[in-house]
Parts: sequence; structure tokens; C-alpha cells
Amino acid sequence: MRDALEARKRLGLVATSTQRERRPTCDELTRLYRFFQERRALPMDRFLVFAVFFARRQEEFTRILVRDMKNPGQQKGNRV
Repeated sequence: MRDALEARKRLGLVATSTQRERRPTCDELTRLYRFFQERRALPMDRFLVFAVFFARRQEEFTRILVRDMKNPGQQKGNRV
């Protein structure tokens, strides 16, 4: 296992993520919120507020929102 981890690092398959240098301004967030409020296909305005205040990673956020998505080829839902 150690050899595999070292090889993975050497080959550049694993890297640290780049740190963000800026955060959205209040004006940018307000514009996004208004944009999503005007288009009511999904409650994206609520998702935006949730994402900002709870500071979740994208994977964590979608895992909370998408609980049981159906596969068209199967009758029962899959945990996707």
C-alpha cells in the first residue's frame, strides 16, 4: 500500500487543491439570488442560501439534495 501511495504521488495522480483567493461579494450573491427567484423551475434561491450559510462542498451538498434518483433501466431507485 505504501508503494502504491508513493507511486500515485510521483505520477501526479494526487494533488492538493488550489486555495481560493476570493469569495463572492454581497452584490454578486444578491444578483444570483434575484436571478434564481425570477426563474422558478427549481427552488435554486433556497439552495443558494443553504450553500452559502452551511459552506458545504459540492459533493456534500448534492448528497443531501439527491437522495434517491431512479435509473430508467430499473424499477427501483438507486442511491445515486
